Amino acid sequence: MNKNAAPEDVESGEHERTGTVWTATAHIVTAVIGSGVLALAWSVAQLGWVAGPLALAGFACVTYYTSTLLANAYRAPHPVTGTRNRTYMDAVRSYLSPREVFMCGIAQYVNLWGTMVGYTITATISMVAIRRSDCIHRNGAGAAARCDNTSATVLMLAFSIVQVVLSQFPGLEHITWLSVVAAVMSFAYSFIGLGLSVAEWVSHGGHLSGRIQGATAASSSKKLWNVLLALGNIAFAYTFAEVLIEIQDTLKPSPPENKTMKKAAMYGIGATTIFYISVGCAGYAAFGSDAPGNILTASGMGPFWLVDIANMCLILHLIGAYQVYAQPIFATMERWISSRWPEAKFINSAYTVNVPLIQRGSVTVAPYKLVLRTVVVIATTVVAMMIPFFNAVLGLLGAFSFWPLTVYFPISMHIAQEKITRGGRWYLLQGLSMVCLMISVAVGIGSVTDIVDSLKVATPFKTIPSSYEPDHSRWDSHSFTACNRLIAKKFVRIGGTGGWRRRMARPVAVDYDGRGGRGGCWRQAGREWEGGGSSSTAAEAGAKQHSGQESGDAAVVEGGGGRLSGKKGVEWPMRVTAADGGRPARKVAPRRRRPSKRAAAWRIHPRDG
Repeated sequence: MNKNAAPEDVESGEHERTGTVWTATAHIVTAVIGSGVLALAWSVAQLGWVAGPLALAGFACVTYYTSTLLANAYRAPHPVTGTRNRTYMDAVRSYLSPREVFMCGIAQYVNLWGTMVGYTITATISMVAIRRSDCIHRNGAGAAARCDNTSATVLMLAFSIVQVVLSQFPGLEHITWLSVVAAVMSFAYSFIGLGLSVAEWVSHGGHLSGRIQGATAASSSKKLWNVLLALGNIAFAYTFAEVLIEIQDTLKPSPPENKTMKKAAMYGIGATTIFYISVGCAGYAAFGSDAPGNILTASGMGPFWLVDIANMCLILHLIGAYQVYAQPIFATMERWISSRWPEAKFINSAYTVNVPLIQRGSVTVAPYKLVLRTVVVIATTVVAMMIPFFNAVLGLLGAFSFWPLTVYFPISMHIAQEKITRGGRWYLLQGLSMVCLMISVAVGIGSVTDIVDSLKVATPFKTIPSSYEPDHSRWDSHSFTACNRLIAKKFVRIGGTGGWRRRMARPVAVDYDGRGGRGGCWRQAGREWEGGGSSSTAAEAGAKQHSGQESGDAAVVEGGGGRLSGKKGVEWPMRVTAADGGRPARKVAPRRRRPSKRAAAWRIHPRDG
């Protein structure tokens, strides 16, 4: 064990500890439940009805077990009577070598800061989605192009200004109210997402969608990458080890902090797992293999105002979660600056500010902290504008940090603390670590592939992904299955018990995000094509009249400068052809109770020119 001196055991002043098991639980739920919960339906869809829930439960068990080990490392050398370690790195420094301390610092703070970047992007996407859907609801589908002019940069700056203000609080113990509000918001949008998924499932007659082995893919390699990315999403959704020590440092010394923290971890992770399994399985039951990447952007998901409320709850949650990840960075940087220039007047000056929303009524603000924290938030915002693709980057950060922070260091510190020698217990602990390492490496490879693809289409400082924006780069490479969840409910019956009726000749399935997230169903009606892209009551293709009637005919809609319009704001130049580019469309079996019914697969492309 490394005998480096542990940090001073401070009991009063700025670091007075008043936390309880319930405040710690609120901090944990705030840190764990984030925007990742909205992608769990897609993750379960890739893994299937057996592997999906098992993966969620398995990662929950691993996270809880390693959290209990990490809680014992809060004090050293004894978990109850030892000296406090106020940060994750202090705990590693007390038990492991300097080389491992350096590795821990890189993994922890890159992940913390990367999560702040991702939360900035995600909050901006939700704000854009709210403004865009409200604009189209007020002005109609024809105003979709005008509603696209919403300035995402301004909204991102507004979010960052809020974070600059909140960052001036000295630590998490001063903004417990924010974590409580954020935790409530996380449950709110999780409940809304769960409720919308259940409602969609009931509208299908209550029949389970999906397959035991999960969604199919164009090739076995694509299926493998999807499975790995699904595991990565689940693994990252459970990571909060990098802030566990900081949360534990807010607890009162009696009862012992490690016992209180273990209870909080059990309550927080238990509640989180219930939500994760419920949301993931309900989304898969409702949408099957077409489960969208973000459950709140699924086509026809409930009334627009309810989805707006869910997005607002998500924004409020991210405001609080941002601080849970930012405060450890601030604390570490400020300690380093204070030790580097202990006599500097600018560093030591401070002022008292009255704040009515906190328990103590006032906070102490140092000018250098005001400048430092503001600069960190500004730098985070600039990076978010430069790389506005959250999922791929955060997936890589998750792969990079899950194994070392959640598994390797807690296990290594436990072995050092308990002086475990080579034997059955030692091999079991090391085996768990190696399995998690292999998962992280595999997920990292898949994430790098996604990042490379994202860099090909991203425009720094301009491209802010929208919940409704199509992935143009994938349109030419996808052949979409016929509509098995129908948005134009006034045209056809939901549930698919009778297949396609004759009057629904040539249904066209449209996928805007490459994962079935923005679907639409179309039928021929005289000289027009009526449809349900994004819950629209009617849509205009502006194309030639269809001359065929059977689903195997050649291309039927082409050219004419047509547009696809929807109530939620879908309006893009497009042309529709048969799946085989003009040859008879390949028939595929949609997901139905009567699999003998068939419908054509179609491909949708951006209009040439």
